[in-house]
Amino acid sequence: MKQINQSYEILGTPKSLDEAWGFVAKAARTCYQSEKTKLDESEEDFCKRILLKHTDDIDKNHMSPFEFGVIYLWNPVDDTTFFERNARYKSNKYSRVNGCAITTNLRTIIENHWEDDLQYACSPTKDHKKFWIFKLTTCLHVYKDIRTHRTLSFNVESTRFCNYLKEKFGASVTFVKLPWVTPEEEEEVKRDLETIESIYFKWIKRGWTAQQAAEFLPQCVKGEVMFGGFEDSLKHMFKLRAEECSGPVHPLVAEVIKPLYRDYLKFIENEKV
Repeated sequence: MKQINQSYEILGTPKSLDEAWGFVAKAARTCYQSEKTKLDESEEDFCKRILLKHTDDIDKNHMSPFEFGVIYLWNPVDDTTFFERNARYKSNKYSRVNGCAITTNLRTIIENHWEDDLQYACSPTKDHKKFWIFKLTTCLHVYKDIRTHRTLSFNVESTRFCNYLKEKFGASVTFVKLPWVTPEEEEEVKRDLETIESIYFKWIKRGWTAQQAAEFLPQCVKGEVMFGGFEDSLKHMFKLRAEECSGPVHPLVAEVIKPLYRDYLKFIENEKV
């Protein structure tokens, strides 16, 4: 059994098509807690091999990681298809249009078969609406709390597929430290978490799948989360979860989201320079 503190990382936003595929791969690996094994395989090929298996029915594929493959398009004014292309992205929930500058993602491109538009991919300019991406090492409780912000994109470490008895996880379950536990309570909490871990392992050894045994795991089990959003959606989330405009948030949420918010404000300010 392991206990860790929460942490966060500001990943920024893809600045090229290759980087966009890299963000998709990172999101997929977050779900399955996997590492790159085929060193000669590009991130694009990895994503297509793992996530786009059902070429005959796109709806059967795992599409949420593609929301992190942010694509910045620039439509030249003399392009004869400009107005048509501009209009279709305006009505797409994953996209933002600001004049000739379009921000979208690979999910939108692939699901709508708009691959031809990738010829207009560019680095983000001052005119593009930015989509910022973050990674949290947190717990399921925090994920469930911020997941209520439906306009954001999320991918989370999956207790359905992650078998913590495996050696890649150190044959142990990892839990997030609870900030309200007193020094006098630490040993007792540790013993309780060890008991939970032993129950989880018992049923795995009896043949239960990871998703079945996960029913015994509490909300403080560690879960890596990638999430991202446009600045207006992030502003709403931070207003509620960091500034607590509607009342105090859960201590675990406050512990990670408040410092992330402070660093995010500094980050976007530096990006404008």
